[in-house]
Amino acid sequence: MSLFKNVAITAIFIQNFFFGAVFYTYLYFLPIYYQNVRQYSTLKSAFLILPLVLTQSVASFLSGQYISRMKRYGEVITLGFVLLCLGVSLTTLFDETISVPKIIGILIVLGYGNGNVFQPTIIALQAHARKSQRAVVISIRNFLRALGGAILLAVSAAVLQNVLKANLPLEFKYLAGSTYVKPNYASFDPQDAAAIKAAYAKASRAVFILLSPLSGICLITCAFVKDIGLIRPEEKEAMERQKREEEEEAKRNEETKGENQMSRYDTEQDLEKGVAPSTTDEIEDLEMDKHSDNEVEKADDHGVAELPIASR
Repeated sequence: MSLFKNVAITAIFIQNFFFGAVFYTYLYFLPIYYQNVRQYSTLKSAFLILPLVLTQSVASFLSGQYISRMKRYGEVITLGFVLLCLGVSLTTLFDETISVPKIIGILIVLGYGNGNVFQPTIIALQAHARKSQRAVVISIRNFLRALGGAILLAVSAAVLQNVLKANLPLEFKYLAGSTYVKPNYASFDPQDAAAIKAAYAKASRAVFILLSPLSGICLITCAFVKDIGLIRPEEKEAMERQKREEEEEAKRNEETKGENQMSRYDTEQDLEKGVAPSTTDEIEDLEMDKHSDNEVEKADDHGVAELPIASR
């Protein structure tokens, strides 16, 4: 439970719960929209999921390169949730007439947002958690993401069925009992087929609208995730402790150096005044200085004595 006392880690857990809800709901309900509303085949529905997953792969690669080079992840995650909110909001435009290029463009925005969130949140968790907690935070993150998806899939299914039932013509209410079965529009007259298709479009749109505030929660919680770089807390503490120790050692060296200089200055002042040194260290220093002076004098005398010999 100590992990949940960390504000940044708790915020990332919340983000992953709602991100999982959004991510898995789209993977499940986009094909239903394609087949029930747009009457696309299974193959074409799968093909139209590719803009989402391929863009996510590219964004994951690019975000990883950015984080490894810049040693930062905050702006990557924020950008991801901004694009996620934008993409989710744009999917509310999906109806029975929107063009395929527009669908692909919206899914590219959504996929790029997913790619900037899916793996970078793991890096953020590792940065804020201690090394001993790394496996635990990743496991909790994966569990919460899957839990969010499971809960929202159930809620979205209920929303889809109820909205569909409310908008179907009275004589076609029975279709709500098999919500996920593709209607055979060819068996209805054009007017009834259009009404049924409109009901399915409103039901799918209700699901996409449900996801919009969830992506907004993810974006808001970015304010509580501080980018502290890629250094783990214990490594940062060790570096700060080493820096303090080095500063303290440098300070002690400066103080010792200052004391030595002051002591030497006082000794020189005493000698100039003719006052005998009072400490053993000062006496030894003076004897060493006197010995050095004698050696210099002997060297000078030896050099003078040898000059006549050298001249002869």
